[in-house]
Amino acid sequence: MWRFTLLLVITFIAAGCTSAASHYQSHGDGPSLYRVLYKNIRTGQSIDQVRDCLGPGEIPSDQDKFRDIQRRILAKEPSNVPGGVEDDDQFVLWQYDGHPVMMLQFRDNILVNHQPDLYKTYEPFRSVR
Repeated sequence: MWRFTLLLVITFIAAGCTSAASHYQSHGDGPSLYRVLYKNIRTGQSIDQVRDCLGPGEIPSDQDKFRDIQRRILAKEPSNVPGGVEDDDQFVLWQYDGHPVMMLQFRDNILVNHQPDLYKTYEPFRSVR
């Protein structure tokens, strides 16, 4: 048993994850997700590195919808989307507080446009409807 625990600790350290990441994967809560997005996730990480911290996420079938959302953000706040949006960008969603709303953008399986400072303070889920 101690070997399994040691292996698990080494795996999290090697992946750059924290206890907040394991807490998020177990509970899906917003505060731990924000903490991981702020402290552990960086533009340039591979999709596998991000999934090691956050879990597999959900790849929505309507990728065009998410490209359009990101393009609207780009038009209003270009500094939040410095890498722009390309037609083959892929979006992956993670849940928090029971809603699949945290969207990360990948290009050629590499994270782009992640702004860690946007996650410094936890924002509870609010519907825009």
